[in-house]
Amino acid sequence: MRPRRGRRGMRCGISAIGGAERAIWTIAEFTVTNRPRSHLGTGTLDHRLYYVVGDFLVSLLIGVVAGLAAWAIVGPGWNMWAAMALMMPLGMVIGMLIYFPLGSRLGAMEAMIPSMYTGMWAGMVVGMMSAMMPFSMRHAAEMGAACGIAEIIFIWLANSILRGVTKA
Repeated sequence: MRPRRGRRGMRCGISAIGGAERAIWTIAEFTVTNRPRSHLGTGTLDHRLYYVVGDFLVSLLIGVVAGLAAWAIVGPGWNMWAAMALMMPLGMVIGMLIYFPLGSRLGAMEAMIPSMYTGMWAGMVVGMMSAMMPFSMRHAAEMGAACGIAEIIFIWLANSILRGVTKA
């Protein structure tokens, strides 16, 4: 089946060849072309100071908490790969637990992705470091905070780069 043109010139339907990939592109075309022209190229993250500071502080907090949790569980006797594999989901769960009370203030999707990503990376990094050598609680908190800061910078840069890709 060949995609046909619907109203406003958008492609509708899914071809038998290409399957899911074609469906994704069709859905993406619909969402891009169905918006008013003034919204094309704008990102979803808000640039008001409240949201910027909130995103930064929440990522910092989640990184510290996930790092401390990984430090408390993993010891030098652990295998590094096992520590990484087990601390990744633990960090994501910690990120989600901290996200739930703060998501209503900072935006649902805008806060959920960075919080889970921060928890995942802080748990993995601190868990693997704890499996290699013993270190202090302060060092674990600092490494978790560094993961949180690096993650939110990565998210903001990726959003800034990707936001200009969509053109009419």
